[in-house]
Amino acid sequence: MRENDRYVMTKHAAIYPSEDELQSIQKIVSITERALKLVSDIITDQDKTKEEDKEKKEPAKDRSVGG
Repeated sequence: MRENDRYVMTKHAAIYPSEDELQSIQKIVSITERALKLVSDIITDQDKTKEEDKEKKEPAKDRSVGG
């Protein structure tokens, strides 16, 4: 193994997180993803409600009054 390779491997081993740290990070990421999904769902539901309310207030454009 070349000197540079040994340096990189040593540095990698020094900074790479332990198994417990990796599991903690994965748990944090999972919780964050679920929270963001819930926020996204709430925003989507609010947008749908606003759109439905808007449609109820506006008269249908397809209808025409004939004579």
